[in-house]
Amino acid sequence: MLMLRSLLLLLSLLATPSSGGCAITPDGSGYVDIPSTWTTIAERAFDGCGSLTSVTIPDTITSIGAAAFAESGLVSVTIPDSVLTIGDYALDECGSLVSIRVGSGVRVIPVKFASSNDRLESLVLGPNVEEIQDLAFSKSFRGSTAGGASVIFPQGLKVIGDAAFIGSFNVRSITIPRSVESLGKLAFGANLFLEHVTFDAENLVMADSPFYQCGSLLHKNVLYDKNIRISTPAANTTVSWGENVAVQCTNEGCVCKGGYGNGVQSKTSTYFSCVPCDAGSSSTDPLSQGECELCVEGTYAEKPQTQTCTKCTAGEYG
Repeated sequence: MLMLRSLLLLLSLLATPSSGGCAITPDGSGYVDIPSTWTTIAERAFDGCGSLTSVTIPDTITSIGAAAFAESGLVSVTIPDSVLTIGDYALDECGSLVSIRVGSGVRVIPVKFASSNDRLESLVLGPNVEEIQDLAFSKSFRGSTAGGASVIFPQGLKVIGDAAFIGSFNVRSITIPRSVESLGKLAFGANLFLEHVTFDAENLVMADSPFYQCGSLLHKNVLYDKNIRISTPAANTTVSWGENVAVQCTNEGCVCKGGYGNGVQSKTSTYFSCVPCDAGSSSTDPLSQGECELCVEGTYAEKPQTQTCTKCTAGEYG
């Protein structure tokens, strides 16, 4: 009988329940040390485990199932280098989650991986992450951290999916790495306090309005590498960076619109940004050519930052 009980106990340790709740009951401090006998954290293993505040994931774990820690009480989590795959919703709606560190084994951040985490402040992605899928961090980073939340993208990142960071209010500044090839629709939309964007990317397929409703994002703080080449998902389509950023792109190139010309950030910088044209000048030139142009004699600009110069009629002068 004793041997049978020991065998049943061993089997319970080797299994990873997928029925939701607390697969292992946290101790009095809310801590769980996952056994090194586990190789997988099953789907929903700690889904809704509100008493779980911290966890150690051993380097025997190679996969984390869908919703494994969803709606748990985790405050921070480190995913070790041994983990290769993570299921959708793995850290979804963890109301106390402040920081996430993802190890070097993960290449894909899944759909709604850590969405709806208002208190999230710090995100460190492993150096081998190549894709951030749709809605991965939507409606997260919404706290009042001084200086904004910290989000650093790895240099090998290739894809940022649709609405990946939509509604993440407290992300103030981002740099799109040179490796990025695809930027999804509304990728950073409705980020009310986003102020600075720097594009190191040179060859980028961009869906429409990745910065839609980013009310704090000023034209002069959206900087582009001078060699940038942006194309659209389909030929003969026009995409806008967002209603507050004066750039439109087609497969023929990008243009500063609405009376904004291309200005060099500094004499030593390789970046450009759209800057307002003064009264009496206009610009429709592509980013590669630059600068506002004065209206020639016999024409005038109807108002500051107007896109085109208007020819004078009888009784008028330019």
